[in-house]
Amino acid sequence: MNHSEKISIYRVIPCIAIFCSAMVSAGFLCYINQLQFDEMFCVGIVILGILPLLFFEMTYERRREGLFHNIQTTYGRIALGFFLCCVLMLIMSFLPEFFRPVMLFPLIMVAFSNENIGLMTGLFFNVLLALTTGESFHELLAYTVMISIACILAKVLKQQEYRIYIGLILLFMTVLFSSVFCYLTNETITPTQMLYAAANGIAVCLYAVLIYPINK
Repeated sequence: MNHSEKISIYRVIPCIAIFCSAMVSAGFLCYINQLQFDEMFCVGIVILGILPLLFFEMTYERRREGLFHNIQTTYGRIALGFFLCCVLMLIMSFLPEFFRPVMLFPLIMVAFSNENIGLMTGLFFNVLLALTTGESFHELLAYTVMISIACILAKVLKQQEYRIYIGLILLFMTVLFSSVFCYLTNETITPTQMLYAAANGIAVCLYAVLIYPINK
């Protein structure tokens, strides 16, 4: 590990892009959900508290060569994955509660980095959604569990022969946790909500099986 290395513009610019993506997307969510000034201030504080930890983790993983076992990884690609997750978060904000395919957050980020960064960013987007859309405790808990599961299974997705099985597990877990936590909150679940859960599971499964990149 080289402690005297110079700061590189190729690492600084992607970090700035990540920060700007987070602030702009969070600002848009605050606007469309009509948050009060004090609530928006708290969202900003959360972003300023978490993103430096993400940058620290990126630097630490790079220095210990924990990133470059993934040939898809550069700081620029991590910033691209983060931007895609920001767009996805905006889309998810319009979906019904409990039926947002949050497993896509870590699956996208792990494809461009590793499991640690995937987990951190997945939880980050989960918290932003909770703060800006008023998620219930059960919804926040369900998404936290689903994001953690996706990070664990993402390791196996790198082996193509197991993809279909992991995709089916992700589908099952999405439907299971979305339905169970929805029922715990509302004490009922409708056929329409079950269809929403199935659609989310299928979306996650298709990404895992057909789109998730393979490291050669």
